[in-house]
Amino acid sequence: MEDPEMGPGALRDKLKKKYSVDVPYDRVARGKLRVLDMIYGKRGESYELLSTYLAKLLRSVPGSVVELRLNSTMVMCAF
Repeated sequence: MEDPEMGPGALRDKLKKKYSVDVPYDRVARGKLRVLDMIYGKRGESYELLSTYLAKLLRSVPGSVVELRLNSTMVMCAF
């Protein structure tokens, strides 16, 4: 994806200009989310891997102090 920050409206306009097709806004928005998931992985799966990353950090840098705090809206890591 050229610009992951580009919104669905701008993407829709670009599709219309480049390919002369009129794609509904909601379809462009869903497609963008699918592409970002394919590139970066699903957001939920990334959070599930945090404990694994922290464990690897502790193994690779003995003596480190790692704390992971989770709540329903935000993930906070302190190293």
